[in-house]
Amino acid sequence: MTHEIEELKDQVRTFSKSQREAQDQCSELEAQLEARERDIRSLQSQKLQSVESAQWAPLSNSFVQHEISSIISAIRQWSQASTPDEDITLNGKRTRNIHLNLFWLGCLPAGLSEEELLTTLSVNNSLKKPGKASAFLLSTLTSTYLLRQVLADPFFFFQGPLLTGTQPDQVRPVLNGVQRYISHGKVSKCNKEDAEAFRCKLARSINTSAQQTKSAADALIRQITNTFIQTYAAAFITDTKMRFDMYDGLAPIVKQTIDLAWQVWTRKARLDVLSWSQLASETPHGECPVYSSSSGKLELHAMHGREIDEDPQALDDHEVLLICSPVVVLSGNADGKEYQKQRVVKKAVVWLG
Repeated sequence: MTHEIEELKDQVRTFSKSQREAQDQCSELEAQLEARERDIRSLQSQKLQSVESAQWAPLSNSFVQHEISSIISAIRQWSQASTPDEDITLNGKRTRNIHLNLFWLGCLPAGLSEEELLTTLSVNNSLKKPGKASAFLLSTLTSTYLLRQVLADPFFFFQGPLLTGTQPDQVRPVLNGVQRYISHGKVSKCNKEDAEAFRCKLARSINTSAQQTKSAADALIRQITNTFIQTYAAAFITDTKMRFDMYDGLAPIVKQTIDLAWQVWTRKARLDVLSWSQLASETPHGECPVYSSSSGKLELHAMHGREIDEDPQALDDHEVLLICSPVVVLSGNADGKEYQKQRVVKKAVVWLG
């Protein structure tokens, strides 16, 4: 009897050992299974990321720079073709309208009067040629308007009826708040990265629907083109034919700017256009920005060329009185981070006092 009991005990111990070994094997297999599931999820995530990057691949600095240069060149040619031979901008009441528009677009300081602006321009021999001053000022207004009000506006697409049943006047106040939210980066419990991610997702979702609605895209072009001509180019227009000719020449440039804006704002990197006052805020005491031949953000207008023929530094430390075409900077990366790091893709073209 005692012998049988010992055999039963041995069997129990054997079974217990086998059970522990089986449990250990199960635990090992479960761990392997979890590892395989993690690998599968990682591969799926990488696949989704590759699809994301293929559809919304980040834009290179050189691409953005090239596209902006093309837009600026087209504006310059259009301005020269659109202005009359006589300089209507250097006399009469139209000057006040042009001066105010330059100020509102951030091209010049608040303290610069109409007389001071005209005096500064009139001393340049190149601008004394018929039509040159008109083309110069029209080009300045146009390039600044399109870069600032369209390309640098994350919600430029609400300037036209892109959303069915949505009125831009109703949506715009909300988006202005979101824009301030993004600019400051600290509202409620969210941060700048969250705000930029929201902006990017919104642009992507609307871009997908907008591309399928040609009539809405055409309406956006008409809205932006007409707004500029009626508000900023009115001082240059002498008759109805001139207005129509201006529209026909400007509309393709507006479309080109809109196409670039869609590409920019459907990516996670951010684009900003700096005004005269923003450049001034970067000076040690927030004073008038001054030109330096070694500046990373400023370059001289071509009409200053003769003044630096013999000495490239001849105009260093001269005050910037007019921004003829604003500086454009990109910040952030493809992952939606590092928005504190800026890179200049286009320098500001400046006119000095």
